[in-house]
Amino acid sequence: MFQKVDNPVCSIDFLKEQNILKFVWKDHIIGYDEFKKVVMQFADLALDTNAKYLYIDAIHNKVVMTKEVQKWHDEVIVAKYKQAGVKAIGFLIPKNIFSELTHKQTFENEKATQAINTRFFSSDSELTAWLLSHDK
Repeated sequence: MFQKVDNPVCSIDFLKEQNILKFVWKDHIIGYDEFKKVVMQFADLALDTNAKYLYIDAIHNKVVMTKEVQKWHDEVIVAKYKQAGVKAIGFLIPKNIFSELTHKQTFENEKATQAINTRFFSSDSELTAWLLSHDK
């Protein structure tokens, strides 16, 4: 049974009716070890819930992934998303060229993520509508 996560770093909720696992970064600075732990927890919840859609609010994400962390993410986290059967990942990102570039570099250039439809949005309503459009 899913139990909502709410801590100083993030909140995670499962919107069962829409089959969306929603992750929201909070305005909190963390290191790479904690980043990996939090992202692993989210990926494990994707497996546990069989969520088909991931909503990631990265507006307050302050972690800039190194090539090493990107490789780990590609090999470990994306593999879990695929195993869970995730069909689409939507990111809510700030209108900040550096932040946008970091997220896109991680998710658009990795071969493993190309199997999962991934898009970036600056509006909650557009992101949600895009995720829900996959069921039509």
